[in-house]
Amino acid sequence: MVSREHETESEKAATRTQTSSAGVKVKAMALDALDLELGRVRCSPPARVEALRLDLGRHGQLSPLVARVQTSGHPQLLDGFKRLRAAREMGWTALEVECLEATPSMALALMLSLNRRFGLSPVEEALVVRELTTTGLNGVEVGRLLGRHKTWVSRRLGLLERLAPELQEDMKLGLLDPGIARRLLALPRGNQVELAAVVRQAGLGVRQTETLVGLWRRAPSEDAKQFVMSHPTDALAAAESKPETAVDPRLSSQGQWAQRRLGSALRVLSQLSETLGSGLKDADRELLSSDIDALTRQMTTVRSRLGRDAGSAS
Repeated sequence: MVSREHETESEKAATRTQTSSAGVKVKAMALDALDLELGRVRCSPPARVEALRLDLGRHGQLSPLVARVQTSGHPQLLDGFKRLRAAREMGWTALEVECLEATPSMALALMLSLNRRFGLSPVEEALVVRELTTTGLNGVEVGRLLGRHKTWVSRRLGLLERLAPELQEDMKLGLLDPGIARRLLALPRGNQVELAAVVRQAGLGVRQTETLVGLWRRAPSEDAKQFVMSHPTDALAAAESKPETAVDPRLSSQGQWAQRRLGSALRVLSQLSETLGSGLKDADRELLSSDIDALTRQMTTVRSRLGRDAGSAS
């Protein structure tokens, strides 16, 4: 089976061949002779770079990098940042590069179009959009250039407004997976960096991060939030060990309804026991006493209506 990375390279190779036939120059170029300034809008996760390193080792370079000719200075790289990094790790000193002529704004638009099929992450798209706004274009003009509605532009810019600057830098350096970054957006900016450090130290993936963020947001107290941060694997294990209650098929429809509700109540009580037991102050206990008494009365009523009292008396 052809790998996704190899498939991407093959698709780009076909596209570049068509473009090159229109008179675009493709030539071997030293890696150090490229301007990598626009690398600030791309993310290079180590796993993706490693996959490309293996792909280059097996198949060689199938498609050229793409760069913009500048009136002064080296050609500015637009596409192929991960391939360049992979090549450097392999000790290569040169790659084939396709050189185009384009304005700064058109060059940024080209970065998106070259990756439209296989996609940049939403955060990378946001970085490109923000870069376009620095060229003097407003949101409507950026959308028109990219073939997108202005609301799409606003949503992408909103990603960066909600993401802590430290995490944006980590993404650019390949230290933070863009998928994980998106899950952290659900947190206040002041807590994103702290939880990102927890995720990195525990080696969590995207789905685990999403679950952990949900646990932190639903935690009923600061002590409970701190437990999630201090013991992320324990918190995840506890969440995974509490699936929805399976109903007994022998029960009537009303009995199955009751069993589901009892299961939900048990999970809530279990969470209260785990997260609040040691964190309550004496003043809290006094203020909550009436709620606890009401809960006890309800439990007695439920037990009576389920027939436990009659059953134990017989």
